[in-house]
Amino acid sequence: MTLRAKLFSITAMVVTVLTVLCIFATRHFLLTNATRLEHGYVQEAMERVLKNLHADRNHLDSMVLDWASWDDTYSYMENQDPDYLESNLTADILRDLRVHFLLFIRPDASLEIGIMADDSNPTNRQINLQSNPLARHGVELSPDRGVSGFFLHQGIPYLMASRPVLTSQHAGPPNGWVVMGYRLNQEFLDLLEERAGATFELRPIATLARTPLEGGMISRLMETSATEIHDYSPEQMYGFHVLRDVNNQPILLLSITYPRNLLRQEQLNVRFISLWFLLAGTAILAFTFWSLERYVLIPLSRSIEQIGQGVDDVAAARSLALRLKSDHGGVEFQALTNGINRMLQALEAAEMAARDHREQLIRMDKLAALGTLVSGIAHEINNPNTIIGSNAMVLAELYESIKPVLDSWNRDHADFKLGVRPYPEVGPEIPELLREMSQASVRIADRIHELKAFSAPSDTALTHPVNLNDVVQSALTMLRAEIPKRTHRWELELQDSLPTMLGNPSRLEQVVINLVHNALYAVQHPDRKVRVSTRHDTGQTTITLMVEDEGCGIAPDQIKHLGEPFFTTRRAQGGTGLGLFVTTNIINEHKGSIRFESRPQQGTRVTVTFPRITGDPA
Repeated sequence: MTLRAKLFSITAMVVTVLTVLCIFATRHFLLTNATRLEHGYVQEAMERVLKNLHADRNHLDSMVLDWASWDDTYSYMENQDPDYLESNLTADILRDLRVHFLLFIRPDASLEIGIMADDSNPTNRQINLQSNPLARHGVELSPDRGVSGFFLHQGIPYLMASRPVLTSQHAGPPNGWVVMGYRLNQEFLDLLEERAGATFELRPIATLARTPLEGGMISRLMETSATEIHDYSPEQMYGFHVLRDVNNQPILLLSITYPRNLLRQEQLNVRFISLWFLLAGTAILAFTFWSLERYVLIPLSRSIEQIGQGVDDVAAARSLALRLKSDHGGVEFQALTNGINRMLQALEAAEMAARDHREQLIRMDKLAALGTLVSGIAHEINNPNTIIGSNAMVLAELYESIKPVLDSWNRDHADFKLGVRPYPEVGPEIPELLREMSQASVRIADRIHELKAFSAPSDTALTHPVNLNDVVQSALTMLRAEIPKRTHRWELELQDSLPTMLGNPSRLEQVVINLVHNALYAVQHPDRKVRVSTRHDTGQTTITLMVEDEGCGIAPDQIKHLGEPFFTTRRAQGGTGLGLFVTTNIINEHKGSIRFESRPQQGTRVTVTFPRITGDPA
């Protein structure tokens, strides 16, 4: 699959997934929000219905209180004055009070007088009751306070309120009760729906026990006084609330029906929004394809073609000095071109390093030849030097033997001379001259021995116990002529009783010589210090050699290259870059380690550690 096909496929998939996710998210948000709002509307409608029922009960209780606290009512309940009945309980009293029944109850709970509206008889709108209907339904009236609430009579729900009969001063004892109530018929419910602005229905709880609603809702509502809202269908939403009777027992189920017009509107909105999302996704997809083609794929092809042409030019020229042009394409392709140029630069540097390597190998061959020559010359010098040293000793002994004769001769001949100088002047100098000649011969012999030891092939076996202090002392004899020329602040601190290590003394001497030589050449003035020390801490398994100088230091970016072959910071001064390379290899052969610490213009510290022989006392 081509890059173009991959990009278009991935883009189409991403846009499609995002479009589908937007459609589902919008649908979920709108429908969830509509359901939440409808829940709120049903809850508000339920609260309005309950508020109106509560207002009707308060109004009813207020009317009952007026009748019960009337002195004439109190007098009637004591004396049963017929004038009270003729004056107050007229044929239209229920219509005037806008109630459906009016009861006067004696203190013994029997009915004194009761009238109830008769909706079935248009000519006689009210009938007289013969018994207390409240007693038959277990309604208990309180002598101390008013009682109000719902009760069922002949299957019809009523809202009633009662008050104990007292004087206008609320004095007693109570002389029975006055009870009034509304019949919750359809006419009453229609007026209540109009006032509350909601459609609802009242059903006795007893009739619902035979057809329980879903999920045990009736049981839950009977245990609490909360309102439950359900969306059983996409057309209607229902709210349910249980009303309790005067004895606080569940008696009626108030159910509100709310048409889900908002949900249907939001479902229609979802269809339109989904269509717009599809159209927008298609437009975005087309624009993305066009943008990718124009601003990505075409420039990409051109840039790749130009980079390929540049690489071909480098290959055709067979020269790593050529560079690709970085003025085409965007930032990314400029970075790619710069990366290729850096690679060409690195290859060019590697080629130059290989050339330098070849030159260094040639130089090493010359040094090897020079070492052979030095060894031969040292041998040729050593023979005559031995003769000179021996003869100087013989001459010294002969002079001591003939010195009395010469002294006697000088006493007899005052003008006695040896050569052109008088004997008294040259005589005392002859022993000193012979002694200096003998010492010079010894020094020549020492230098020849050192040259032979340094140029001879070394044994690489690490089987000999070596004292690092002895190695340092031996190596410094090779540099004793160089040290005073480079620094006047030379310090040597060798720890006593240093443990031994397994190693090759000759190769270890080469390590010390290379490190001290580098330190001497790093100091730029004789007043700068060079310090060599050895150390072993009790309990440690290593021996430490430390070479410190107050020289020019090494740049941080160059420290990581120390020890690489042919890397040197003194190439202009004749450095080959092989000294530290050889030193590092020798240290690795001895299972040691080397660490460099340096600050430019402040100095360098080289720390070399070797493993000590286990069991050797510190």
